[in-house]
Amino acid sequence: MNKTNIKYSLILPVYNVEDYLGKCIESCEDQEIPSDEYEIIAVNDGSTDTSLQILQELSKKYNNIKIISQSNKGLSEARNAGLNVACGKYIWFIDTDDFIEKNILSKIDMVLQMHDLDVLHIGHQMVDSTGKSFVSKPNIDNYKKISDGISFFENILKEEFYAWSFIFESTFLKQQSFKFSPGITFEDIDIVPQLIIQSKNIASLNKVSYYYRQRSNSIIHSVNYKMIDDLFYICLKYKNLYFSPDIGYREKKLYSRLITSFVISYYILLAKVEWYDKQNERKQKSFHEFIKLSLSKKISIKKNICAIIYNISPQFFFYLLVIKHRLKI
Repeated sequence: MNKTNIKYSLILPVYNVEDYLGKCIESCEDQEIPSDEYEIIAVNDGSTDTSLQILQELSKKYNNIKIISQSNKGLSEARNAGLNVACGKYIWFIDTDDFIEKNILSKIDMVLQMHDLDVLHIGHQMVDSTGKSFVSKPNIDNYKKISDGISFFENILKEEFYAWSFIFESTFLKQQSFKFSPGITFEDIDIVPQLIIQSKNIASLNKVSYYYRQRSNSIIHSVNYKMIDDLFYICLKYKNLYFSPDIGYREKKLYSRLITSFVISYYILLAKVEWYDKQNERKQKSFHEFIKLSLSKKISIKKNICAIIYNISPQFFFYLLVIKHRLKI
């Protein structure tokens, strides 16, 4: 493959996804643009199932698959490893239990050839573990303007910041010294909002491009203290950004919105764990760090209600979350 021809680098972290890997890669290959114009970088992150063998068989069938193998280091490090060798002008991070739309790269290419974008936001459809849609309405934008990242954030983005829902120009990522934070659970929300705010030209492709598979055994569905502490670290990070002297009023409003959304998510997770001493220690620390939460039209009604209750009494708010979890309501 001639590296100078590569327009797109599709980076796929692979860890024990033997049941879904074939579907994911076949969807990436089921595209109209020539295979020598894009590469599929599959990073085998120490899989212990047959994922590596599946990759090796598929690489015999398709000549644009590049396999990297490493010991298990986690999703962030797998994505970073793929990014380190990517040759494409544009980068698309794709999770290997998901899949993409047939021939979507040609539609993406049309948009990116017409406009000099730092970031393209794509639409997605949630599917169940079998790959069938279970939400009737897909998540797509009807915002057709090209705008700067702050305006786009203000007008379009709500609470979802999945890395796979954006296609990034590689030079823009290099200018931002972009890397995922190693070992962190919520690696997408840790960095993606900042990237969007820093972008100068961003637009939406108002078509379903990506199918987001919901799995009951995925890491996001099992709560532990590392996950909770990682989210608290992210909340503190955005609090520090909010108080940075170098940012303007509009950015402050965006960071304030993120803080509210992420802090409430933090308490929801914390209410689900059982060890009272550890739970109480974290609860008291977070009450001290986040005294008041702001309201925003761009977060859900439920989270706004949570913020109102929290501002009246953080202790009562958390008590309600614990009761809700115990009663499973």
